[in-house]
Amino acid sequence: MEYDVIKLRLNEVLNSTERMSLRLDSELSDSTSLLTDLALDSIQLLELIVCIEKEFGIQFNTDEIDLAIFDRVEDLVKFVQKTVVANRSDLV
Repeated sequence: MEYDVIKLRLNEVLNSTERMSLRLDSELSDSTSLLTDLALDSIQLLELIVCIEKEFGIQFNTDEIDLAIFDRVEDLVKFVQKTVVANRSDLV
């Protein structure tokens, strides 16, 4: 799955999740920090993980989840991209 597609879908997830209480005025940039710029708390991060898993039809390996993944949008997109590929190869 392409980087830009994942980024666009993440932007949609963040805007559509009621519990996140986020209404972004514009698309996220690669350098946007989910922790600092958007000030996501631990509950919002858990909600985001669940929403990402549903949106992309993937399952995160809890051993691989690290707070650094949520530092910047670019980091999260790359992690989701890697997870999508890994989940697809598990199906083969």
